[in-house]
Amino acid sequence: RKTNMALALGTVQLGLPYGAANVHGMPSEEQATAMVHYAVQHGFNSLDTAHAYELSQERVGKALQCLPEGLSMPTVVTKIDAKIASAKTPEEVVELVDASVSNSEKLLGLKPLHTMCLHHWGQHGTSLHDGVAWKRLKEHKANGKFLQVGASTYNPEDVLELLKDPDTNHIQLPFNLLDYRWREAGVPEACAKRPDVTIHARSSFLQGILVSSDERWPARFGREMAENYIAILEDLVQKCGRKNRVDLCIAYARAQPWVTAVLVGAETIEQLQDLVSLRDNASPLTAEQVKLVDDALPRAPPELLNPGKWNEKTSFAGSFQSGLLGPKQ
Repeated sequence: RKTNMALALGTVQLGLPYGAANVHGMPSEEQATAMVHYAVQHGFNSLDTAHAYELSQERVGKALQCLPEGLSMPTVVTKIDAKIASAKTPEEVVELVDASVSNSEKLLGLKPLHTMCLHHWGQHGTSLHDGVAWKRLKEHKANGKFLQVGASTYNPEDVLELLKDPDTNHIQLPFNLLDYRWREAGVPEACAKRPDVTIHARSSFLQGILVSSDERWPARFGREMAENYIAILEDLVQKCGRKNRVDLCIAYARAQPWVTAVLVGAETIEQLQDLVSLRDNASPLTAEQVKLVDDALPRAPPELLNPGKWNEKTSFAGSFQSGLLGPKQ
């Protein structure tokens, strides 16, 4: 499955101000083009975008149309408009899927599109009008509209369901060194049985909080939890001989044999240059170091692993002190 423990470029930051730790906002169109060109020039052979990322598809498309001579066209993964979740009838779902596909073709300037995904398997997959959106994607693939189909997922159950479908080619999932859910659900073993499926892991930094100061952590979880996790991560940086927490997080994700590529995003070309440097000059963690990380980190509340729940009202302040967070195993 894995040839070079690759990084793939997530482009949500090129289309809108994104992430809890984003301090730079959205780059200009010129900066976005320069970032795409730099990424392709430095071995990012896959770009990830989506209808929901506002200007992202348009900017990626413009950058690819003026790709410097001698550079190979990267694989582009995009996603269907998330508004299909509100469709009242199967027919309306099909209309919205078709319109989204046409829009992506136009904005990206690519025919056929390489990989088209549903944006949220739990909301747009088999549960939506008996899976009509998924069926429509597979029909378009059969007719040559795109080469691969897949979905973005949010939990292990979604991934295991997709892996059972022989038509699945691509799965995106959130994964970082706090996230024990995939291991406990047997996802690595299930992925090993489907080496034909590309697995892209996003959220290595958990929207940036794993590599930021405690002020950037969601207030719901309390300053104490943030300080404790940061202290443990900093200790692991030293024990694993890493440059910093960014290096640790990427090296952990790259060490997973079931992950094809780690999706990383950047707000500036300088951040992208730093990521390239880390990829080129630092190896993934060893199996022993991965176990060291797993054993050292307290079990995170599931709500911390899902940014969609960060603004809910239940407080986790004091969880470290009260012992609510136990070891992972």
